[in-house]
Amino acid sequence: MTLAQGDSLNKVWPALSDDEKTSIQDQLDVILKKLRGLLSPSQYLGGGDPPQCIDYRMFNAFFLSGSRREGREPYVDFVRSMLREDNSIVMTHGDLHPRNIMVIRAFG
Repeated sequence: MTLAQGDSLNKVWPALSDDEKTSIQDQLDVILKKLRGLLSPSQYLGGGDPPQCIDYRMFNAFFLSGSRREGREPYVDFVRSMLREDNSIVMTHGDLHPRNIMVIRAFG
């Protein structure tokens, strides 16, 4: 892993002008759309070796596993009906927040 140059967004955000904030939002929108446009070469979900989640069915089962308490069956059935099974596996960032975004202010 390489150390990124700049300051974390959470530190500089309060001092940025409205135009700078809008510019950062626009740039992040483009970056994230490009990232999510990258299809995974496999159906494995998540990182690690071996993968922690083999496919979307395993993910959906895990997602619903915390709701299996008495009386919650109607809720679980409703949520299950909303989960898709034709998802494309794409790249994303699992820990994206302002302290993980490095920025370099360009003046001029």
